[in-house]
Amino acid sequence: MVWQEKTSVIVMLTGLVEQNKIKCEQYWPEQEQVYGDFTVTLNNTWTTTGLVKRIFCLQKAGCALPRAVEQFHYLLWPDHGVPRNPSQLLCLVEVVNKRVLEAPAGPVLVHCSAGIGRTGTFIALDFLLKMGKAEGKVDVFHCVQQLREQRVSMVQTKEQYSFLYEALLEGLLCGNTGIPVESITTLVHSLREDETSGHNSVLEKEFKAVQRFSELFQLLPCREAEKPRNQPKNRKPGILPADSCRPILMSSVNADGSPAYINAVFASTYSEEERIIITQLPFPTTLVDFWALVWDYTCTSVVVLNQLQELDKTYVQFWPIQGEDDYGRFHIQLISEEPGAGFTTWTLVLSNRQQPKKSAMEIQLHQLTDWPMQQHLPPHPGTIISLLGKVETHHQQSQGGHILVTCCYVKGGRLPCGDWLGVASVAKIILRVWGSRGTPLRLSPATCHRRANEAPFALLHRDGASRSGIFCAASFLCEQIQSEGMVDVSQAVRMLKRRRRQFIKNVEQYGLCYELALSYLNSFETYGNFK
Repeated sequence: MVWQEKTSVIVMLTGLVEQNKIKCEQYWPEQEQVYGDFTVTLNNTWTTTGLVKRIFCLQKAGCALPRAVEQFHYLLWPDHGVPRNPSQLLCLVEVVNKRVLEAPAGPVLVHCSAGIGRTGTFIALDFLLKMGKAEGKVDVFHCVQQLREQRVSMVQTKEQYSFLYEALLEGLLCGNTGIPVESITTLVHSLREDETSGHNSVLEKEFKAVQRFSELFQLLPCREAEKPRNQPKNRKPGILPADSCRPILMSSVNADGSPAYINAVFASTYSEEERIIITQLPFPTTLVDFWALVWDYTCTSVVVLNQLQELDKTYVQFWPIQGEDDYGRFHIQLISEEPGAGFTTWTLVLSNRQQPKKSAMEIQLHQLTDWPMQQHLPPHPGTIISLLGKVETHHQQSQGGHILVTCCYVKGGRLPCGDWLGVASVAKIILRVWGSRGTPLRLSPATCHRRANEAPFALLHRDGASRSGIFCAASFLCEQIQSEGMVDVSQAVRMLKRRRRQFIKNVEQYGLCYELALSYLNSFETYGNFK
């Protein structure tokens, strides 16, 4: 079929095995294999968060010329369900359409397991996005009705039908915001000139669209964070972790035997789901819970984005700067201290006296030192890129591990002013329809048990929001540059704000994300690797 129809792009929306059931046979080889008259060779594979891209060479016996086939294997769509985040699926639609334009051939082949639910939703989304951009309106009902006339049960569930509105809202409100790496330097210089003149309309328009979109999120329940016994553990009453995306402590329990609470959320990088844990700096009363988080989730890297001496007495030194120290049942030994340009790295060994049979864990704790508390933006964005590189190197050497990041809350910073810029009428229609449904965004429960090489790192900030969001956005963008040769700040920030609205809270921080991407690119002599 692929050969007959001259298909050059395949979109696969199912796993090979889901819920212990075989959903699809692996129809491609690990290297090369013959299928009847056809020889299929796997030439290359790329992996990002939830997406595997494969390039095949397809050769038919008796035909002189082989054909290239590109497969996009999307792994974050459960059977009969929907993706929890439309952003990545929207990017997939854009990439597929771009590939089709670059190399016109036969029709795109889309499949899942049964070829109706996920397949129908993907096809409908692609059609409706094009309709909205071309005509300024969408007709979800008529689109799905037409699909079902051609194939039964296309868009199989009410949840999938509802998801179309959610994805269309994001796609049409925020648009295609990806920038090729070759254009980043020119764009950033233009943004700097606009900022100097006081008319940064491009940046503000993009940020306002992201803000408007994030304001439409229905707040997810934070029942555990709001319990009276846990309220003193929150530094800011408005910055709470949703129950569906917070880590559960397994080695620290309350008096009634229930897991202890910590104000922390998972965040994904470009290539790994829930790889980062973001938390506030610990209180003196929550030190044990903090180290329980590091222990339970194998956080081999801890990133502290503030200097503790700049903060008030509720912020205490929570690791030994010489010798060793005890924090409840946890024992920490300092192995080395390595001053760097703008940050310091401590190597620590963490052990748990209540679990003596479990091996002690070596941790690298990195503390940013050149971002003063009174400054809303870092004086040297390149330092964050260097720090990120240090963390990534250790992550690879330690064969995984979560990254824990923390920082403190900084007041101030100019918020975007004026009325939000209007969007196309189609977006307004979707806002009304989707808003009237009252359907919450879906976030799957955070995974509590992971393999060692899937453990996230830990990111610490005073309130677990302000600077942490910048660090996470930088991580996402650097990986996106490496993988795609492009930068999409809007996508990175939208994904972060689904977990915590306070991430990237103003247009200055949003603009900093572009500066960080440029700083990363400038660390290379040429952009050749990203073209």
